Amino acid sequence: MKLTRAETETHFNMTADDRSVWVVYTDDPVWQRRLEGMGFEPVSQERGGGKTYRLPARCVTVRKPYVMSEAQRESLNRARLAAQAQAGQAQNETEAA
Repeated sequence: MKLTRAETETHFNMTADDRSVWVVYTDDPVWQRRLEGMGFEPVSQERGGGKTYRLPARCVTVRKPYVMSEAQRESLNRARLAAQAQAGQAQNETEAA
């Protein structure tokens, strides 16, 4: 039976007795391709298409979201525009030569 997108799940689980490994269960084909593309092979597979993977703890990072201030955003935008202008100038010089 094929699951709808709303029914697919991905679970990351770490137990207190072994904090060196994350056990990841997913029946989402996107996550399966992503994990297998990174070289992780499933350790078990269910009939419905769900797969379980074991990942070293160093491969999973949990962190607070990065919040950028308005001043930082403006500074990055100015730097991006300056880099684009410089790249455009270098291209014009190359075309003129």
